[in-house]
Amino acid sequence: MLRGRRVDEKLIEKVGWPCLWYANTLAVGERYDGTTSWTTDSTDSRGYVEEEPEEIQVMFLGHSGDVQFDMGGAWEKGRARGTVEANVFVADQERIIPQVHSFPYKLHIVRGEGSADTLKTPWLDEILILRDSSRKYREGTDFELSNNATTGTSTITWLDGGRSPDAGTKYSVKALIFPVWRISGVPKVRGIDEDDQLPWLFDLIRDDVEVRGGA
Repeated sequence: MLRGRRVDEKLIEKVGWPCLWYANTLAVGERYDGTTSWTTDSTDSRGYVEEEPEEIQVMFLGHSGDVQFDMGGAWEKGRARGTVEANVFVADQERIIPQVHSFPYKLHIVRGEGSADTLKTPWLDEILILRDSSRKYREGTDFELSNNATTGTSTITWLDGGRSPDAGTKYSVKALIFPVWRISGVPKVRGIDEDDQLPWLFDLIRDDVEVRGGA
């Protein structure tokens, strides 16, 4: 049965951001709520089995970047609220990743032995600066950035004929990235009856994938 009103759907389509939504179920063998201890899970699953992402429109209603870092859950600073159509059944701990409006982020990377470095921080949109302690490297001449459109895994490939840091040394990157958000809590039902339900309203909290897992 379809739920919601077309007027709400049109508003979300017009104002919302295109996002990847990763629906999930509890991983077998984890705790009853699917959570894992800090440093236990070095990936971004957090004890859930995720389905292939689906693109949806999410209307972001607010954002706060002053929430203190929580070591126990490895949450990045930042909270927001979002809303989706009544027929999009988002749930607690599912990932929402915007595909527009990337923002600046800085990170360190250790140069690997091979021709490419796979980054733990996902969803790099663009590299603005890449350098080590002695020189700056240029995209297209020294390296290329690639991104897996499904997983968000970002890879820096060092080009033949270009320069690169020595293996095992640390280099610094300033990049534009898309944030990884997790739905926090049960989405709120709003409406008088089932046929006239308003869009879901839910809280979002940023997931710091680079820190979680102890890597």
